[in-house]
Amino acid sequence: MTRQRMSAAERRSQLIAMSRPVFAEKGIEGTSVEELAARAGVSKPVIYEHFGGKEGLYQAVIDQDMVALDRTIDEALVQGRSRIRIERAVYAVLDFAEKNEEGFRILARDGAVVGAVGRSSQSKAASHHGKSAEDHSSAEDGVHSTLLGLSVNRASHILADAFKRNGLDERLAELYAQGMMGCVAMVAQWWTVNSMDVGSEKGGAAGSSSDGDSDSDNTHVFPKDAVAAHIVNLMWNGLAGMEKDPILHEDVEGEAGQQGVRLGAGKDADPAEVYRQQQRDAEQSNSSTSEGQASE
Repeated sequence: MTRQRMSAAERRSQLIAMSRPVFAEKGIEGTSVEELAARAGVSKPVIYEHFGGKEGLYQAVIDQDMVALDRTIDEALVQGRSRIRIERAVYAVLDFAEKNEEGFRILARDGAVVGAVGRSSQSKAASHHGKSAEDHSSAEDGVHSTLLGLSVNRASHILADAFKRNGLDERLAELYAQGMMGCVAMVAQWWTVNSMDVGSEKGGAAGSSSDGDSDSDNTHVFPKDAVAAHIVNLMWNGLAGMEKDPILHEDVEGEAGQQGVRLGAGKDADPAEVYRQQQRDAEQSNSSTSEGQASE
């Protein structure tokens, strides 16, 4: 019986699916066209025909996973109060990382490695079919060149509105969005490596075992919802305590400079900053007293 020949679209989908675990394990530099062809059961010219080389295939894998991740986060950010949207978005990233471990590993490790090189390879492949490079890429305008691409843009818009309402510089929204999304991506990558093999949904206290003894092998059991809650705790309280014009500080001398930070203490968390504020208040009080005496 003659085996039915795959269509071009089916062949592309097969090559992308078969190459993903190879790229996740070895990266683009450690993977050869020969290995990719052998894994897919095709000859090397087939890969060159459809993607122009391993770089083009690698970019196609990244584009496909990035679209899926962007869609996941987009759905989480559609509606709700700011905190709820942040919680949903963080959970969505963790959920994606858990269910698409190979794809997320590639995105987190080197989501922008191939960049224009990959698109150049896809342009060569496109010429074989009389199509433009855009037909071979879901990220034709380069918006997926960073790990969270469009998601950062969406978060920036949300933060910009909140900044504007609270008298903060809305131009800084993208800076904070990059920091927040980068935080989520790095924690998600760490979590999949350190928690996935021990079961992310077991529940129970993080870092504890069934007999009450603490883990000694650095294996952490953090349930997904707990990880999301802790990330949001860091983000939300950071936003809640934002300074309008933050500056870098010099250390202070004396007891205040030797005391450690008091986490969870709000504006009194840093003894050194409490001391600085007391000094500023004293200077302002002395200035007011001097002005009052001068006017008499």
